[in-house]
Amino acid sequence: MRGRSRAEPDRSRAHDLQEVTAMTSAHPLSDAPPERPTPLTAAYTEHLRDTFLSGLSALASHQHALMQTLPSCHGVELADLAACQGQLAALTRRLEHTRSLEAFAETAAAFTAPPPVLHTMKRRFAPRRGLTLLARRGAWLGIALTVTTFIALIASGMTDVLPPLTALLGAVCSFTVFLVGIATELWADTRLRRHADLHQRCDTLEAAYHRVNTDLVRLKCAVIAARQ
Repeated sequence: MRGRSRAEPDRSRAHDLQEVTAMTSAHPLSDAPPERPTPLTAAYTEHLRDTFLSGLSALASHQHALMQTLPSCHGVELADLAACQGQLAALTRRLEHTRSLEAFAETAAAFTAPPPVLHTMKRRFAPRRGLTLLARRGAWLGIALTVTTFIALIASGMTDVLPPLTALLGAVCSFTVFLVGIATELWADTRLRRHADLHQRCDTLEAAYHRVNTDLVRLKCAVIAARQ
């Protein structure tokens, strides 16, 4: 009986030790607490909102400048840009009254990539080889035609092929060709400069669109991080 009573406490202690060992192996003790995602601070949330709204404001400003510079003959492009400008203004008003970051990101998701009209205008205002040639060589082309005409008239006068009145009219026409060459160069140079300015404005507007798209991606990533 005494041997049996001594064995029972030993068995109970061994059983308790096994339970503690099993619990320890299942849930290992650690001094460091488990890592949890850090919640977004109010300052960072406000920074994301302000950055996105600032990008929208800059985008609207660049788009308005392009509309003011674009000639009135581009009626279709002006109408498309005006529609985009109205959508940006409506989106900005909705976002200004949205405080929650998640709701802000959902509302901002209505922002779309650069409109197709922007790519159309970039192709239209791209440098043209013929226009560049006229802008740089228009006057020289007129001079070459004038000299050629004068040589032909002198040769014809020396051989009495043309009467004096016809030769005089030919000289006037050759001088007119020279003036037309100069005018063509000035016209081509002005048009080339205007196209270069419009193309640069289109590039600036496209960069503003890409910036807002990048800010939108940051907003979505912040919302995903806050949900975890």
